[in-house]
Amino acid sequence: MNATPQRLSPAHPTLRLYALIAFLLFLVTLLEFLIILPDGFGGQRWTYFPLIVLSAFKFVAVILFYMHLKFDKRLLAWVFLGGLGLSVAVSVAIMGMLGAFDSPQKRMPWTSPPCCFNCTSYDLCQIIPDPPPDPPTPDPQTPEPLPEEYYRGREIFLTGVGEKGNTMACYTCHTIHEIPEAGGLLGPDLTHIGTEAATRRPGMSAREYLEEAISDPEVFIPEDVDRAIPGLMLSSMFVELTPADVEALVEFLLAQE
Repeated sequence: MNATPQRLSPAHPTLRLYALIAFLLFLVTLLEFLIILPDGFGGQRWTYFPLIVLSAFKFVAVILFYMHLKFDKRLLAWVFLGGLGLSVAVSVAIMGMLGAFDSPQKRMPWTSPPCCFNCTSYDLCQIIPDPPPDPPTPDPQTPEPLPEEYYRGREIFLTGVGEKGNTMACYTCHTIHEIPEAGGLLGPDLTHIGTEAATRRPGMSAREYLEEAISDPEVFIPEDVDRAIPGLMLSSMFVELTPADVEALVEFLLAQE
């Protein structure tokens, strides 16, 4: 009597092996977070290689075991691995074109804010402003020189670059006649805000009003002020500003008398 031949298939991993792979994936993900979370590691060139290798390891582990390609035809595994290699090569090439591997001194100073309004051209929203001029040399006859925070506030006003990163540059919406770069026509004129701020909200000093207007601009909208439009200035635009950044901006604005 002839026995019916049985087709043997490779044994699949046990539950223990699947749990081990899941634990390894967790450790790899944790290591990736340890690389990208510290502020001092952000944008460092040495972080790119380990992140690419760790991501590739996770991809290979998932497709070989959880997608069972290890137990299918080898050609299918090579198709996926070939796609992985191609995607890594393209990603590295694009990063190189954008200067990700250049030294920080050679990188493009992407200091312009994202487009938040209905612009007719994307390029118009991405104009990188010229760096602010060097602080003027104090006049020996000036009784009291401007504080250092004034110049930091001026830089934040013109570039939007604070201690934590980029935010909306104030000059894109506001005007200050003595600063040629500040010619925005969307928000109120700030040419004399150092004097006018004390009259904007009853019971508040000029400094208190400016601190609130920057940190939480949606709380109070002054009346009878040209271009003071509700919803135009949102607190979400300035989440990257630290208390020191806000204080520097206030010092700069208080000097606009």
